Amino acid sequence: MDRFAAFSKRFIVARERFSSVLDAALQACRQQTLAHLTLPQDERVAIAFVDDRPWSAFSRYHGNHQTVIQVNTDYQFTVDQLLQLACHEGYPGHHTRSVLRASVPDLARNWPERWVQLTFSQESLVSEASAMAAVDVAFSPEQRARIERTQLFPLAHLDSRDVERHVAVERLVGELQLIQADVASRYIDGELEFARAVSELEELALVPHAEAIIKYVNQYRSFVTTYTTGHAVFMRRLAACAGAQPTDAARWRCFRELMLKPAL
Repeated sequence: MDRFAAFSKRFIVARERFSSVLDAALQACRQQTLAHLTLPQDERVAIAFVDDRPWSAFSRYHGNHQTVIQVNTDYQFTVDQLLQLACHEGYPGHHTRSVLRASVPDLARNWPERWVQLTFSQESLVSEASAMAAVDVAFSPEQRARIERTQLFPLAHLDSRDVERHVAVERLVGELQLIQADVASRYIDGELEFARAVSELEELALVPHAEAIIKYVNQYRSFVTTYTTGHAVFMRRLAACAGAQPTDAARWRCFRELMLKPAL
């Protein structure tokens, strides 16, 4: 964990650069999404900065194709994590899903009950699982590194010479998310106390804000599995739909179909 923390520290975006880097990341995710999905011309995303929340970011759809993304400034984010956040909360993640659901006549007209999205529901599972997949649908690892090197690192005033390694490490750490589900399950079942759960997340899953994760579990309980096991299920379904050697068109078509389903 210490080696990973020291490596990641080199890519943390300073608070005074945060807004400009996030705006650029959001536009990069939006541009890539609009190349593959049709969204209404009046769709918009606004950013609000908050603190003292049990989550790093939260997307709230306000109707009329408008979303407000709240970002918790108590957290520190690397350049790649901000790109992931922008795709997850915005394009092609939560905002895109909400806008598409509001824009497809059959969904809006025939399933009005779907506008009530309970936290502990299949609808929320699909929403979070698809948002977790958003950055990998939007960008290949090479595209991700190129956008960060040419657009985001300069805005962050950071050295971009190790950007490929930064992206690769973040992707590998992402694969440890299933450990988070196991730790959360044992914590909820009383097999781990708070301190041990935090320690396991730090040492086994390389989670930098481990205490915040366990506090999130305290408040939202098993909902945390939507980001972990839910994401894993979604990615398997996406791969099965798109085929062994998917084209961009096939990957985006399958992503749209799966994200608009009421259940995985």
